[in-house]
Amino acid sequence: MIVPAGDPIDALLLRALAATEQGHAADAITLYREIIELDGEHDIARNNLGCLLIDRGELDEACDLFAEQGDDNRVLRNNLGYALLESGDLTRAESVFRTILQDDPEDGTARNHLGMVLLRSDRIEAAISEFLRVVRERPATIEAWNNLGCAHWRRCEFETARQSFESALRVDPYNVDAHNNLGCVLRELGQLDNAVESFKLAVQLEPSDPSVQLNLALTYRQTGDPRRARSHLNRHLELQPGDPSSVVRNLQEELEQL
Repeated sequence: MIVPAGDPIDALLLRALAATEQGHAADAITLYREIIELDGEHDIARNNLGCLLIDRGELDEACDLFAEQGDDNRVLRNNLGYALLESGDLTRAESVFRTILQDDPEDGTARNHLGMVLLRSDRIEAAISEFLRVVRERPATIEAWNNLGCAHWRRCEFETARQSFESALRVDPYNVDAHNNLGCVLRELGQLDNAVESFKLAVQLEPSDPSVQLNLALTYRQTGDPRRARSHLNRHLELQPGDPSSVVRNLQEELEQL
């Protein structure tokens, strides 16, 4: 793409987009900040910068960034709510999403995120209601199918949860979260061989995900395969060194005795 001479913002934006695509998040963040210094109302730069900050866990800055210019931009308002949700400010996040839905009840993103707020607030029945509305109106919304499955999982409704995760995979057969979640539910249902297959698919799709590696290790332990359990536990610890969780400690102790 040719950038017109004398247009520094467009040039910076192209460089920021390229840096993001190449995985150079720190460089992209610097470039987006430069754009906002030149044009404080550049919504694309503000949105992209905020999303990168969320990915890096810099949630307070992301919240401030979205809140500054988000009143008239629904994307920014949704991302403000999501940043608040991720930071644990569930009250403010709920307020943001409900305000969006007052303006547009058909906003599936806001409704899905509202369901996430309700789920994290242990209002599981209300969360299920929101997720169901999203998947009825937009059946290709994989995030809502995943969230619906998690809500049923929380209520120990494992068969219903399984159906939701399978619906997610019909939308996107390559979704790592859905494969991982399905594996967990299959394990709860005692279908260990099927659970292993789900986790193996998730590992193939995202080998650097420590939680999937741990789930596969736990399931291999349950199937009586300590060798493979050790292999995936070691991989988990490579990806997440020094994991202090009781689950990891207990699995380590069990495998040391075999």
